[in-house]
Amino acid sequence: MWPSPLAWALHSPGRFAAVIAGCLGLLVAIAALGLRDAGARPERSHEQQRPAAQAHAAPTASPHTTDHADEEGESIRPAARRTVERFLEHYLAPTSREELDQLRPLCTPELWAGLNVADPSNMPPGPVQRIVKVADGAFAASFTVSLLNGSLAVDVVAAPDGLRVASVEPEKP
Repeated sequence: MWPSPLAWALHSPGRFAAVIAGCLGLLVAIAALGLRDAGARPERSHEQQRPAAQAHAAPTASPHTTDHADEEGESIRPAARRTVERFLEHYLAPTSREELDQLRPLCTPELWAGLNVADPSNMPPGPVQRIVKVADGAFAASFTVSLLNGSLAVDVVAAPDGLRVASVEPEKP
């Protein structure tokens, strides 16, 4: 038994040349396969690249949650406002646990962890009086939602699978 793979490869000049040639051949084959696969892929939109499990897991989510191209550096405000509106439909005074569960595809996993344990009877009542943009950019937007009895601060962020509500908090008067 050889003490190490290096000693085995260096045993003779012929064996060493064969090991080097084999390694180079393997690298060339990997590079050729990688280039061939990269060139053969057609360009796909962001929504087509999402895993099938995510694309079908949320029947309540609208396809408009991914209508922003991050690489363009444009404001996400129009799409973020639609996300806030859909979120508020189920967030304000939900009548059942099932209605509250419909928030899952509209919020980040961190926010959902908190909402998942929330009591639907403790959610704020509506109706929405006004939604005002406070700040927006390429990856985040903030809104103030005026309700009949108070207001909420709602933050929306661009996630890998679309726009999601990241936080919702009552505003202090």
